[in-house]
Amino acid sequence: MFALSAGPLGGEPMNGMQRYIDGVLDRFVRDEPGAVVLAGADAVVERWPGRVRPVPLPAYSRAGTAGHLSRLVWHQTGLAAQIRRWGARAYYSPVPEGMFRPACPQVLTVHDLLPLRYPDHYPRLSHYYRSVLPHMLKRCAAVVAVSHATAEDVRERFGLRDVPIYVVHQGPRADLFRPAAAGAAVPPAVAELGDFALAVSEARPYKNFHRLMEAMARVETPGLRLAVVGGMPDDGGVLRGLPARLGIAERVVFLGRVSDAELAVLYRAARVMVVPSLWEGFGIPAVEAMASACPLAVSRVASLPEVCGDAAVYFDPRDVDDIARAVDRVGGDDSLRGELSRRALRRARSFCAERGAARVVEIVRAAARGDAARGAHAETAAADRVS
Repeated sequence: MFALSAGPLGGEPMNGMQRYIDGVLDRFVRDEPGAVVLAGADAVVERWPGRVRPVPLPAYSRAGTAGHLSRLVWHQTGLAAQIRRWGARAYYSPVPEGMFRPACPQVLTVHDLLPLRYPDHYPRLSHYYRSVLPHMLKRCAAVVAVSHATAEDVRERFGLRDVPIYVVHQGPRADLFRPAAAGAAVPPAVAELGDFALAVSEARPYKNFHRLMEAMARVETPGLRLAVVGGMPDDGGVLRGLPARLGIAERVVFLGRVSDAELAVLYRAARVMVVPSLWEGFGIPAVEAMASACPLAVSRVASLPEVCGDAAVYFDPRDVDDIARAVDRVGGDDSLRGELSRRALRRARSFCAERGAARVVEIVRAAARGDAARGAHAETAAADRVS
């Protein structure tokens, strides 16, 4: 049997990482009759009836150092003991949590090393990533990275030379994120937004939303508004109040968290999707937007050029004027928008959630057989040639 961690998977709505986790675990459950999912959330138990084993795993939402420490201790004690008891062939976690002394071949996915780049924003995780994670990864049979940018980060920062790192891109849900059907009506709530640029993310500091709003104050495209999807930071309303201080309160709409179906409609209706991040490990909203034929204006950093290719207009995320120029260039030029939409759809075909999930299953199976390293370097070299 294979033991699989549900990680931070819970109920709806899901963020990009949770959709990735859901897709990979669902493929495992379908392909491996003996695979079991270890979860502490009731929503996961309901997701795969009969295939989930509830475990006393402290919730990700549990705040403070105690929550992080209890998860770490459980992985070294409770998880290791259960895996030995079950005789698991391999253990897979879709997030970088695992065992120092694996009780079976262990494969972990690393999405990014943001806690090391922004330690002030991730004080507890930065310690974990700096002092704990390198030793854990060196005990893995294989590591999955969601982009070449993340893979290189892991190699360089942790000196991970003897453990194979497989780059497996994420993909959009094909049943949700697709171009608008010919003649499809736009829901009234979305139509009321008028012409809008879309930004999708939890508003963490590295997502750079403050510069995006400053850029919107300089955007010259007539009637273009900014619609922001995602949770707001616990900053006393500073970010939410920024549009008013910039004199553009009527041009910025905070939509909060929305369902996947609502998000798909927004991608299809937006004049431009803007990704102003200072760093990304992958950038699943950009892929979802491309699959929806939404034109892109994105930061020229980290994984975003790898993901978006020629389907985006790029800008320097630290230059407010450059952000504004990119938004104006895409939002105000119908001809360019049409070309970017065509490129986006072509580019999106490179990313398939089912194909990526199946590849992760193959990697874990190889780890169980003891040959996870076979072909890893050749695979990475070939993937590097994908434009």
